[in-house]
Amino acid sequence: MNLDHIIVEFDRALKTLFVKKNEIINFDKNKDFSSRQMSSHDEKLSASLMRVNHSGEVCAQALYAGQRLMAEKTSVRELFSKAMEEEASHLNLTGRRLGELGARPSSFDPVFYSVAVFIGVLAGSFGDKWSLGFVHETEKQVEKHLDEYIARLPERDTRSRSILGKMKEDEMKHADNAIHAGGTPLPLPMKLFMATGARIMKKISYRI
Repeated sequence: MNLDHIIVEFDRALKTLFVKKNEIINFDKNKDFSSRQMSSHDEKLSASLMRVNHSGEVCAQALYAGQRLMAEKTSVRELFSKAMEEEASHLNLTGRRLGELGARPSSFDPVFYSVAVFIGVLAGSFGDKWSLGFVHETEKQVEKHLDEYIARLPERDTRSRSILGKMKEDEMKHADNAIHAGGTPLPLPMKLFMATGARIMKKISYRI
């Protein structure tokens, strides 16, 4: 880890937290049949659910950034870089969907990002095999989360459901790649700790 890498990641953090917000637009509902057919209650529900997913993608960028900084092998850094590119597309998709629903990202995203970077650096400090194991467990938990949120979306919100479905495919791939790259399964207490942290983030971002 050197100064250049730190500067690059700081720039990425600024773009994740601030530039993307400015790119979120008000969507013309006449072009989106699913949103046009939704009640105000369903729109609010979809917005809350998608805000959680957007915050999750903010955290994903931060986690991978922290782990990439600490990666020992070039191949592992490249794996993190590739995953970050795909997570960035998820960030854009969920952010744009929030704009379409007339909502904004969570006000706590800067806090989530800061905490996630720290956790990523900490996970990476234990070595590549444990860092990759952390990725595998994170993505498996995200997969379960996406199944839950897809089921919770209003029936008419086919657009949000499609976005989450695509995200799920990528998260499953990230989990498999981490294990194939040498990741070690985490002990149960660590898995429970990660699940608790995720629940806290989801409860906050659902409302604010």
